[in-house]
Amino acid sequence: MDKEFIIDGLILKARFKPHMMSLHANYALRNMVRKSFRDVETLCFLVLEEYKKDYGQVIKVGLNSFIVEVLGHVYAYRILLFLRKIYPLEIFRKYSYHACTIECGDRQYDRNRWFWDMLSFLKPVIFLFVQQQKGK
Repeated sequence: MDKEFIIDGLILKARFKPHMMSLHANYALRNMVRKSFRDVETLCFLVLEEYKKDYGQVIKVGLNSFIVEVLGHVYAYRILLFLRKIYPLEIFRKYSYHACTIECGDRQYDRNRWFWDMLSFLKPVIFLFVQQQKGK
């Protein structure tokens, strides 16, 4: 089931399946990351709430873990797109395709959930660093 979210004029889509939800690092999401991490936080919160409303249960993905995963995928995708322009290797195309799709779910359905859960403590540091950089 697909849902649309409109945040600061950007239309973002999420897809829900039992125990899984996904976003795509499309132009709107990349633009949102560039403009405001707080909007990314709002999007992640709304997606988690919509999942809970649609399925009647909480998906076992922490908000900070979800935010860090979205940011990680978006930045990995941007780096891989840059590398594809410099070195048009098949491996960069393959990995950029995987980085573009952000799938989050319960641990038994999401093989890399442990990784994003482990990095979730970095969210406040990332937000603080970005705020300081934008203030300069």
